[in-house]
Amino acid sequence: MGTIAYTNKTTQQDLSTKMHELNDILNNSWDGIGIIDERGNIVFSNKALTPILNYTKEELLRVNFLNLVDDSTRDTMKFALIKARRLKHLTNINIVCKRKDKQKVHLQCSLALLGNQKYFVLNAKDNTEQVSKNQIINEYVLSYQIDVSGILLDVSDAFAKFMKYSKEELVGREYSLIRHDTADEIHLNELINSVNKNGQWEGVLKLIEKNTNILWLESKIKPNFNKYGDTTGYVVLCFDATDKYEVANIYKEANEGLASDDEIEIEKISAQTKFSALGDVIDNIAKAWIAPLKDIDEHVTHIKDSNYDQKILEEKLESISQMSNTLSENITTFNSSFNNTSQKKMVDLREVIDTLLNMLENSNAKNQVLIERELDNIPQIETYENEFRDVTLSILTNSLEAFKRNKTLKPMVDVSLTLQEKENKILLQIIDNAGGISKQIIDHIYDPYFTTKEEKGKGMGLYLAKTIVETHLEGTIHIENDDGMTVVSIYLPIN
Repeated sequence: MGTIAYTNKTTQQDLSTKMHELNDILNNSWDGIGIIDERGNIVFSNKALTPILNYTKEELLRVNFLNLVDDSTRDTMKFALIKARRLKHLTNINIVCKRKDKQKVHLQCSLALLGNQKYFVLNAKDNTEQVSKNQIINEYVLSYQIDVSGILLDVSDAFAKFMKYSKEELVGREYSLIRHDTADEIHLNELINSVNKNGQWEGVLKLIEKNTNILWLESKIKPNFNKYGDTTGYVVLCFDATDKYEVANIYKEANEGLASDDEIEIEKISAQTKFSALGDVIDNIAKAWIAPLKDIDEHVTHIKDSNYDQKILEEKLESISQMSNTLSENITTFNSSFNNTSQKKMVDLREVIDTLLNMLENSNAKNQVLIERELDNIPQIETYENEFRDVTLSILTNSLEAFKRNKTLKPMVDVSLTLQEKENKILLQIIDNAGGISKQIIDHIYDPYFTTKEEKGKGMGLYLAKTIVETHLEGTIHIENDDGMTVVSIYLPIN
């Protein structure tokens, strides 16, 4: 009996010792560590978090961490909390916080969901010094990065300004956009081979800026490596040396560069047109219904009974007749797609979504909609590709319209595609920060003809999306609010 009591006592002492050891480990960490609940309230803080945020430990336990996050990145943190509940662990969350002394601190954070599913461990590293250095480099140093195939991965603001482009016009494009001529493309391959062989390259590169002026840049190229030592790309540092070189036939070469720019512009317009056409599919379905046809019929009757000029009457009647025919054709198209005349096939959902998002980014570059994507490599499933694409585009279009309607200052969309192995399902989740859906209408969003837009003939988008997901794709769709965010979750069966 005495032995059992001694064992229990020892266990309690061990537990207490381990708790003290854990507390010492947390408090001696260079990283700021805290525990926050799903709403951002801080319930634990280690010693390192207090100087980072310039609050005492007692003060931190009385505040909400989200209130300390600067407006510019608050939605980023909100997105992270929503995603961490599903992914359990999230890294590389870059946010800006406001210290008690009103100074801003840049933090690189990670979140880990605790076993009780209610609290998160927040790990925060002060990255302010590095960010400040990067900002100086970004603002004043001409630099760009390319991958092993010659795609521009990143450019400094200084380089984009020097080349007369916006950053969005350069990132993701081929190096050929700014190379001077075909000979330089071959030269680049030779440069890459030289960098791979010798570890770096130094010399003069000839580029062409947006206005087709030729620039000579003294450049240094070095490789970037991943953690396995593989070359993933190259960083190029440049200095303007145009004044040092005499360029023969400058006008002729500039004109040759114009053809390349024209081809690029055509590709851009083509991508925008494709996106616009896909968006019009959903819009036409909503418009192509009975109400618009009745409006046209009433309009025709009104014109017939009015004393308009005969020529104007004929023009208006002809125009309305064409509109009626178009709407009738759209109804027929809608009817055939709704009856599911397409065939099932093996579909790579990741590829479909990636293509849509690329077109979306190209079409909305000027609107500065930030699109975050996390698309896992998931198995192909047998489903209806066109229907899945239309539903996804409909949800994304709703987000874009909500941004415009609510005049969202920093519009963000987060799209993730993950495998839910336990449920044997695939989850597509789309989150936007357009302000959420009011409680008064959220129960009616799937009703046909229900809309918050002051336009007749609309209000079919979510009704059709729900019908397609449940009837054709054999899945489920769920839409909810989460602290000013709209979260759309679409579950599709794997089998």
